[in-house]
Amino acid sequence: MNKTFRNITKNKVSNTHLVYALLFIVGFAIRFFASQILPINSYEASILLRITDGVSIYPEGLSIIEFILIKTSFFIFGDNDLAARIWPVLAGSILTLLPLYLRDQLENKIGVMLSLFIVVDPFLIVNSIQIGSNIFTFLAFVFLLGAIWKKDVFTRTVFLILLFISGRGTTLAMILGIAFLVYQKTQQGNFVKNLIEGAKEWGKKNNVFHFQKYLIIGLFLAFMIAIYKFDTSLILSDVISNLENLSRHYSVGESPLAFLVVMFSYLPFYIFIFIYQIIDTLNKGKRPKYLLIIWITITLLFIIINPYHKFYDMLWVSGLLHIYTSLITPPAIQRKDDTNINGLIRTTYFLVLLIALVMNFARYIYQGYSGLSQFQTLISLITILIVVTASVIFLAYQLSLKHSLISFTNAALILLFFVQIGFSFRASGLANSRYSEVLWSGYIFDKHIIQDQIKKTKITKEFANDSIKIGLVNVQAPNILWELRSYDVNIFNNNLKPNEKFDILISKTEAIGETTGKYFGQEFIVGSFPRWSIEPIKNLFSYNYWSWLIFRKSQIQKTLNYIWVNGE
Repeated sequence: MNKTFRNITKNKVSNTHLVYALLFIVGFAIRFFASQILPINSYEASILLRITDGVSIYPEGLSIIEFILIKTSFFIFGDNDLAARIWPVLAGSILTLLPLYLRDQLENKIGVMLSLFIVVDPFLIVNSIQIGSNIFTFLAFVFLLGAIWKKDVFTRTVFLILLFISGRGTTLAMILGIAFLVYQKTQQGNFVKNLIEGAKEWGKKNNVFHFQKYLIIGLFLAFMIAIYKFDTSLILSDVISNLENLSRHYSVGESPLAFLVVMFSYLPFYIFIFIYQIIDTLNKGKRPKYLLIIWITITLLFIIINPYHKFYDMLWVSGLLHIYTSLITPPAIQRKDDTNINGLIRTTYFLVLLIALVMNFARYIYQGYSGLSQFQTLISLITILIVVTASVIFLAYQLSLKHSLISFTNAALILLFFVQIGFSFRASGLANSRYSEVLWSGYIFDKHIIQDQIKKTKITKEFANDSIKIGLVNVQAPNILWELRSYDVNIFNNNLKPNEKFDILISKTEAIGETTGKYFGQEFIVGSFPRWSIEPIKNLFSYNYWSWLIFRKSQIQKTLNYIWVNGE
């Protein structure tokens, strides 16, 4: 019998590992392909130019760990986009294995749910496909907390070191860490003391073996610092950037209210469960999870009030939200009194009605945005709303209000989860125009237009031995400089002189001066964002916002440059 029990346990563990492996592969695939489609933006390019010694300043977001990893991959594979972005892709994918690391502390269903939420979280995806993001800091922070929970001192030490060399997000991690220690101090007076004593006791038992590990890690970091000769003051770069930008004005389209709208727009499923569970907990007189609520509140306020932050920094809010929701979602969707066939039928019935309601609402928004007649769709919307309301009342009368609301809530949860997956897929840039997204760390440009013109110019010069000469007129955008890093580029702060001749010119305006040759021009986008973000609250009641939310179609604020090809 004991042998049979051991075999069953072994199969269960193997199946669990298989699920986590599948989630890791899915998460990696989404992030990898999204990172290859998205052009290097201006923020990322400023970091890459610094790493390759293309500029002499340290841009925001440059971290020691990313400097080491990218510099190493550039040395081995060359300075290409894949070699740079593979590291945040891997870091974001490794996060899906956090519940596997905590398998002894988390229930199996909660762990799988958390891993699934990590895979599809839009802010985690976006941070995993961009350089200079929060992904390394968030990875170090959550694994550090996991190691503290698991009482794994060595892993705790490794991720504590990683936390301080991770760049963007370090300040938020420190604030959350302080809040964690203060909260634990109030709840468990001896928490910090026990933490230190546990580390000392562990050190005595494992002194020789782990001293060698720490020595190897220390020597590796010292070796990398000596080779790459970067400034160790980068450890404080995120703190300095946060302090320096406190008095700065907010960027256009990134007001505090815009952050709130973006949060609700990208995280409907998590926010629905979060609000629902808090209300349900208070009604039942139970104690909510105060630490996570405190963390979410502190993080949201700090991101909103500091103009340094961008929309994709909301990762710290979304990450804490899906930790919270993963703990409460299994109980929310598994009602003992609603798992019979009648309960499933009621849930399916409400799900069909809600799908019809959403589809008609999407049609109504599309017609309004396109200027088409909405009368028939409005009648359909009102009819479905009446049917839904009548169904809830009828089931409440036939059974009970509790049964009716449970079926309706479960149907709403299922629908919202699939809507959430759709929003996450769009946020990755895989399913729609990248210009309609707001989560990029910097402006992206029409890379393909420049590439096409260079390719055509190469063809015309195929039988000549001359290299392509490119001139930039009043243009110093980091992403354009990065794209043209392998070409002969001349930069001019004013219009060209009459004797200057180039194969390709890129200018900030249509005026390029008196040039030698006959140039044919074409405009291209170097920066864009949806216009609704300029006045977010006002646009909440406009077709412009709702069309963006549902279809990613809206009025776009664009910044243009011009590319000119010498026709002679």
